[in-house]
Amino acid sequence: MSEILPPEKVAELRAHADRKVAVKREYDRRRREAAKAARAAETEAQDSTPNHYWEVSRSAASQTQIASYLERQEYVLNLTEDINLVIAGKSPDAEFETDVVEEIKADVEQFGLCETEVMLLPFWRDPNVRKMLLARDGEATKTFVRYGIVTALSTYTFHEWEEWVQARKPSLPQPLNNFTTMQCACGDQRSLPEEIARSYQEKGIAYECYKCRRKEQSSRAQSSIGTLIKAPETDIYDSWGRVKDR
Repeated sequence: MSEILPPEKVAELRAHADRKVAVKREYDRRRREAAKAARAAETEAQDSTPNHYWEVSRSAASQTQIASYLERQEYVLNLTEDINLVIAGKSPDAEFETDVVEEIKADVEQFGLCETEVMLLPFWRDPNVRKMLLARDGEATKTFVRYGIVTALSTYTFHEWEEWVQARKPSLPQPLNNFTTMQCACGDQRSLPEEIARSYQEKGIAYECYKCRRKEQSSRAQSSIGTLIKAPETDIYDSWGRVKDR
């Protein structure tokens, strides 16, 4: 036989069951409200400006993470300002440019670049565009799309820096119209001013490259040295081997 519970126990169990049902209903209600609010925020963000979209996104994210992103952005903006100073030729001292070069290298290696050009795509209004951008590589770009926070040097700034560095490299000499090519007997070719080439032709002198001239000069020097050394040996002694009077 089953045990018959006293009325107060039955009432307690019923109250407990009712509380569980109430808690479950409250949980379901809050979940529906949260989903409704999310859909409303998504709809509102789609029809808003980028700043409004980012404001909504930031409010729904971890504020600790947002604070970390903003701190990182401050460093990036300071580095960008330093880069602009170097490009403008306004470095405060000689070591400043060297420090900036090292900072750029280290920063790009660790954090990559932020493709701020994604602003050309209306990702704040189009979920499909946003999904496409968030599926790509590059955490800095994803953070920018989600929250509008720049956590790495922008590709635009980095491109300007590379162009400035490239412009400072010595350019290759370009052939001029008043130059002509002359060839040595050894096959070596050189571009020389036309007036020098005409001088060779007028004097009937064959063009010799630097290496060949050096060889000829060395050969002449050796011949002269040999003459200076050997000539006295045949002149200072007579036929008997005695030193001649001077």
